[in-house]
Amino acid sequence: MDDIKELVLKHEREISQLTAIQEVMSKQLSKMTESMETVSTAIVEIKTAIKQQNEELKIALDMKKDLLEINKTLLLERQSQEDTNQRIFERIEKLEENIEEIKEKLQNLQDSTVFARWLDGGFKILSKRAAVIILLALGLMVLGAFLGIDLHHFLRKN
Repeated sequence: MDDIKELVLKHEREISQLTAIQEVMSKQLSKMTESMETVSTAIVEIKTAIKQQNEELKIALDMKKDLLEINKTLLLERQSQEDTNQRIFERIEKLEENIEEIKEKLQNLQDSTVFARWLDGGFKILSKRAAVIILLALGLMVLGAFLGIDLHHFLRKN
């Protein structure tokens, strides 16, 4: 009987060891399940974050595309403005040249009117009689030229 008692005790010890091992394994399984659930939750969160980042990246790429189009449009407008400015400067240069020509013509006209005023003033200074004689001589010369008379030859003879 001692053998049976020992055998029973041995089996009880083995059963208690197995129970202890089962408890440890149960706890470890519980912790592994918890860890798996945590990992699963983390994977879902990572998937959600990746999806959100993909959407944000798509939006950013669309914005970049729009900005590139705006940049292209602005460059075209700038080039157009530069062309317009160049045409305006060319027109201004032509106007400046025209203004210079007009100034020269005005100066010539002013010079000729100054000479005419001087002549007019000179005739006013002369006596009326001298002015009449000069005008009469000029009139005779013009009349002689129309009639074909050589006044110079006529005056030498007399």
